[in-house]
Amino acid sequence: MSERRRGFPTVAITSEFKAPLAYGDVAIVELVVRRIGRSSVTFAYDIRRKRDGGLTFHAEITTVLVDLDSFEPVPIDDELRAIFQRFLSG
Repeated sequence: MSERRRGFPTVAITSEFKAPLAYGDVAIVELVVRRIGRSSVTFAYDIRRKRDGGLTFHAEITTVLVDLDSFEPVPIDDELRAIFQRFLSG
């Protein structure tokens, strides 16, 4: 961030609580990249109970790569795009 002067602020969030976690439950967090745009990336988070695999929470968060000085969107470069593509899931 400080060298390249780039950042990924959040521009949209949707979330839904599906089922409770009880005290002592172990939560398993899965993070995937749902979509890669020109300057945006959408991440999906699922939290499941370890004991039964039950889905307890789902969220999708969209971020945009911006120039930290102007706060204008900038295209995602090939290096970052390649990293995100490793975690891309339909």
